[in-house]
Amino acid sequence: MALKNKTGRGRSVYLLVYLLLGLVLLSALVIKFTVQTYIIVKRQQIDVSAEATALSYDFPHYFDIFFSVALNDVALNNFIYVVSLGFLYFIPSFVADSRGHHDRFSILLSNLIFGWTGVGWLASFVWSLLSVEGVGSMADSFGRKAAPRLEQLKSEAFALNENVQQHPLTKQVIRKAERVVGTRLRPYVPPPEGTPTLLTNLSVVRDLEGSVNLRAELALPLDTQVETTIIEPIWQRTIFSSQTRLERGGVLHLQALRMDGRPLPGGVYRISIATLPFEFDVQDESVLDAVGEHGKSLPHSATLPVDAEFPNYGREVIEDKDVTLPEITLATEKIEALKTATVSSETAALITVEDRLRDRFAARLDEKVIPTEPWAVEQVGASRWIVSLRFVRRGRPQVARWELTEGDAIRCLDPDARAMSGIP
Repeated sequence: MALKNKTGRGRSVYLLVYLLLGLVLLSALVIKFTVQTYIIVKRQQIDVSAEATALSYDFPHYFDIFFSVALNDVALNNFIYVVSLGFLYFIPSFVADSRGHHDRFSILLSNLIFGWTGVGWLASFVWSLLSVEGVGSMADSFGRKAAPRLEQLKSEAFALNENVQQHPLTKQVIRKAERVVGTRLRPYVPPPEGTPTLLTNLSVVRDLEGSVNLRAELALPLDTQVETTIIEPIWQRTIFSSQTRLERGGVLHLQALRMDGRPLPGGVYRISIATLPFEFDVQDESVLDAVGEHGKSLPHSATLPVDAEFPNYGREVIEDKDVTLPEITLATEKIEALKTATVSSETAALITVEDRLRDRFAARLDEKVIPTEPWAVEQVGASRWIVSLRFVRRGRPQVARWELTEGDAIRCLDPDARAMSGIP
């Protein structure tokens, strides 16, 4: 800033320096001319009276003078070369300062550091001849001129965005997309302070096979990582634990939950849903942007402090809720009786029908179990049940049937049932 505000003073300093260099160079040239003239005169005197001076006592004196002057002449030549090169070396800086160049200090640094390469000196010289405004001033000037236009374009973009969002066609498209996705297509906004809980919905359903399907909705952003734990409340035994990401709309889906491969018994269970720490190495950046660093944007009324001594350091979500699972139905018991029946395998070891079916569908590429509700149970008498398994073979739907009677005696009703289960 001092160079910008004191252009005249800086120019005077540069001019004084160059005047001093010029005087030094002129003095050196005068001294050189005088010394050279003196040497020539002495040489003539020595040549004319060589014989006389050879016998003279003063010859060694003249000889010493001659060589000392010659040596001083070499040093003087070097001094003149150095001063001349210095004068030429800083010409780009002198030109930039004399023109009042805006970047003259940068040109001086470039001239001083890179001038010795030749290319650097040429670049500094060309730079000193460019516009006196300099690169920085030109950019500032362009920015000042473009600022009003940029503000106008920004205002027009905001207005266009608002018009597009409010257009009836846009609203219609959003409504249709929301119906397809099953949730609202809106950016996440943390609930207001005073919200008692972030768990807005929790449902537990048991399917025909006895597996439990859990669905929960939390007021948290997409891809939030949570840990879900199912605890048997009487003995405080953990039945199930899993870490998952929330789907769009804060939906949590856990399907086919079982205990040691068997259906969960009916009764009361505690379901705990807790968020993993809101930290950069755990949660996604988009999640942290939505809930704030360490979850600080979440309502304190619905969250717990990470550290009780420092409640404002960070927040975490822990939702505990007791749910009652319905008792296992008789139809589920019949399917389980078929699955757990033991048969002989190719290795003569006993395996369950469930394991045999799993191995068969894994080994054969032309057969596949129908993914949704493959099992069906039908009661055809007081103590007679038909258990069916739907599958696909070479693209065609097939059904294997077994009959279960009192005491869970099993009989195959078709060749597919016999081949798949191994029951004779």
